[in-house]
Amino acid sequence: MVYDVVIIGGGVSGLTFAYECEKFDISCLVLEASERLGGCVHSYPNLDGMAEIELGAHTLYSSYAKCIELIETFDLQIKDVTQKKILVKSDIDDHPRSLFRNLRFFSALLAFSSSIVRNHGIPRLGDEPMLLASLSNMVGTRNMISFFKPLLCALYNQSPEGLPSDLFLKARRRSKKIGYPKKFTLAGGIESLIQALATRVHYKLQSRAEAIQAGELFLVKTRSETYSCRSLVFAIPASSLAQFPELVEQTGYGGTANFETSVLRRLPEDLPAIVAFDSAIAYSEIIQRSGDSNKVCHHPSKLDLNSKIFLKQQQLPDLSNRVGCHVKKPYVYLIGNHFSGLALEDCVAYAHDVFLNFKTIHVSRAL
Repeated sequence: MVYDVVIIGGGVSGLTFAYECEKFDISCLVLEASERLGGCVHSYPNLDGMAEIELGAHTLYSSYAKCIELIETFDLQIKDVTQKKILVKSDIDDHPRSLFRNLRFFSALLAFSSSIVRNHGIPRLGDEPMLLASLSNMVGTRNMISFFKPLLCALYNQSPEGLPSDLFLKARRRSKKIGYPKKFTLAGGIESLIQALATRVHYKLQSRAEAIQAGELFLVKTRSETYSCRSLVFAIPASSLAQFPELVEQTGYGGTANFETSVLRRLPEDLPAIVAFDSAIAYSEIIQRSGDSNKVCHHPSKLDLNSKIFLKQQQLPDLSNRVGCHVKKPYVYLIGNHFSGLALEDCVAYAHDVFLNFKTIHVSRAL
């Protein structure tokens, strides 16, 4: 069989693209190298009646218009969630306390006023190319170190050192959906969305694309089979694209931010410089900067404290080393969280936009 398109990667981006294909009767196959779909979306099973523990993406927002379209299509049940107090334990102060108590408003006012005098104008986030430098200029070095730096580490699951200011300044399409809470999750965890998408697409697990031959058709070779297709979509990390240099050209170095997600029954007492906060989904997240990796430890607060019970290794694009990727062959498309943003909405919306371009070309080829 010759597929209209083969998608390499079964994360939320690849599944969204495949779902769009199925809606328009475009024959499509998703090849996923691992034993499960979802990529960075992974909901740990409910324990002792508590909400599922999210080992990757853990919150949806009312501004996620494209995600909400899928949620409504599959009639998924949502759960309202309310953010709890954020705690920080830093090298400066060993006593955990509300992260917002680390803010020094007088220092921020003084730094802001000094910046106005120094720069002859109101400081803005994009005044400096690096995000931390911009924040330091606006609110002072102490507030940047004790509040914004750990908060950004928690937000992006990687060190904020080297993050560009345009990361915050990038324009996004945002449309508030009526009737949705500001923050919410799904009954059964966010992976429920992955499971719903999987019911509508054709996929094969443990099918790593080991070689791809480009010609009149693309021949995608796995360990056991070879698939033919007219178009090819990569929905894998930029670092994995390096094995297909004949199809994709990379400019710059696309690093990865590696971290581990652990479900714990006991919080180690010797964790230095951690950021901890109670999430809206009835569990705690602990983020520790350790060497070149971030460790994100999820631990159910109501469980019997004992030992680690689950470990998952994750990779995200290194936002301080963003890579440029360009296709070298026609009918090759790139999607994923290293192009538009890390958020679920960024992945879903970008996959949708790329599909619209693909559909236009696909229709013209068929005429």
